[in-house]
Amino acid sequence: MSSSAATAEAAGLCTLCPGACAMQLARHGDFMLRGEVPLTNRGGLCPRGSALGEVLDPPSAARRILVPQARDDGRSVLLSFPDAVERVIQATAGGEITVFLDGNLPAEQLQAAAAWTAAWRNADLCLMIEPAERDLLIGLESSGAPYLEPSAWAGCDGFLLIGGVFEANPTCSRRIFERRKSDRKVPLVVIDPGGGAACKFASHRAACPPGRELAVLSAVALTAKAAGAALKSCSRLAVVVTAEYGRSADWAAIGCLAGRLAKARGGSVAPQTSGANALAAVRIEHRLGTLPLAKALLRNGDVRVVLGGDLAALLGWTQEQGTRGLAAAAAALPNRTTQAARIVLPMPLPAELSGTYLLEGSRAVTVGALVPPPAAVPTPEELLGAFARRGGTAAPRPPADVSGLLDRCDCPLPAAWPIPPGDAEPPGDEDLTLLLARQGFNAGTGEITAHASYQTIARAEPDVRLAPADAHRLGLRNLQPVLVRSRHGQFRGRAKLCPTLAAGAVVLDEALCEARRLLPCRLAPGGEGLVALPVPVTVEVLP
Repeated sequence: MSSSAATAEAAGLCTLCPGACAMQLARHGDFMLRGEVPLTNRGGLCPRGSALGEVLDPPSAARRILVPQARDDGRSVLLSFPDAVERVIQATAGGEITVFLDGNLPAEQLQAAAAWTAAWRNADLCLMIEPAERDLLIGLESSGAPYLEPSAWAGCDGFLLIGGVFEANPTCSRRIFERRKSDRKVPLVVIDPGGGAACKFASHRAACPPGRELAVLSAVALTAKAAGAALKSCSRLAVVVTAEYGRSADWAAIGCLAGRLAKARGGSVAPQTSGANALAAVRIEHRLGTLPLAKALLRNGDVRVVLGGDLAALLGWTQEQGTRGLAAAAAALPNRTTQAARIVLPMPLPAELSGTYLLEGSRAVTVGALVPPPAAVPTPEELLGAFARRGGTAAPRPPADVSGLLDRCDCPLPAAWPIPPGDAEPPGDEDLTLLLARQGFNAGTGEITAHASYQTIARAEPDVRLAPADAHRLGLRNLQPVLVRSRHGQFRGRAKLCPTLAAGAVVLDEALCEARRLLPCRLAPGGEGLVALPVPVTVEVLP
């Protein structure tokens, strides 16, 4: 990149959510980079996309992991790359390795990693995505419903939103508002116990207690009352859904029912995930036999190597849980997993990798890198190839062309609904129910956006969202410090009164590891998935 230009120098797409908004980097002065919206983009960058400019900025290199290092007796020791690879192989001691790879990387990286681990007899691969999102996507794939293409939003005659859709992908709001501006009679039905932004604009809001999304969706689909009646006459219905952590055990059934409803109404589905390539990861798992996260975690005797992402934050693990079996972690920026690993290696940011993303379920889009990765920082494919070669593996055959990912999975149908409720903890008389929600300013578990300075400046303490009625009952004022307790731990934040939130619910940001610890994951029956359910909590006023 030129050091003298004052205008945009690199253009590409933000891949932190399925919106894939166009963005470009502009250089200002000798070092500073910032994310900018291209003139051809009708929308704008949300705080997640804007953060990329800051974390790619050369002065941010002080936060980057650029050199392999090991922790010996509490000290950090710098390593050469060959030494780091040697230590990782020695840590396996001839045993088995489970490689956990960020599932929202370009498809070429995911398929190459699958090829290497298939050739390496001691290794298995798990593509990490949010457990709830994996279940949702399997349900949608099994439904046979088409995925909503960008050009089709303007022709929809009804919208059904499940979960915090506007927070998961802010471009959804613009598309829906533009459609309803042209025709105010287009219904907007919202099912969201978390009281997200879409609730303020709903023409019909279906009341939904925490953890009851499947039952409410069934009622909307099968009855002709209120919200169901609003959608009954639709012939091009768009069902837009996001699966947030700690909401339900029924995401596969929700996905299947949502897809069947959209198909029956001549419409399409639009899943909104916490990264742009989650559907590609699910299809690769189904075709190439990579391990789902639940099965990978059951392999207690294996040595774990985490490449990208933040496994510890994803599962809400403590430091002790994160350290167990973890030999090495690679990431661009420090996170809870790299803090727990014995060996830490560098990796590019997603914006520094080029490759294919599966957008809208029907488009394979090639995304260029906004900037090249720092010198000598290996790609995930190069890292895994180095481990495998040192483990005695020859280079595998080139992986199949990524165009095969356009074919949907032949997924088995989820169990028939209604599904019996999970073993959620019964609330006490004075308890509130805690659930987590996606926020428009954090990507994934915050492993990237949490390093942007605006996060620490604008949000000194995280929000604890409550209904005004509950705040009044507890004697709480807006922005007052509070402590949230479940039997699994506690969380400190500031009260944020939320008029769209129904009484009885408390909402925290799903990107926060400390919040996830209050709703720990457990294995679903049969060990096929991971489940986190809403839990009862108390809220205490702090001085």
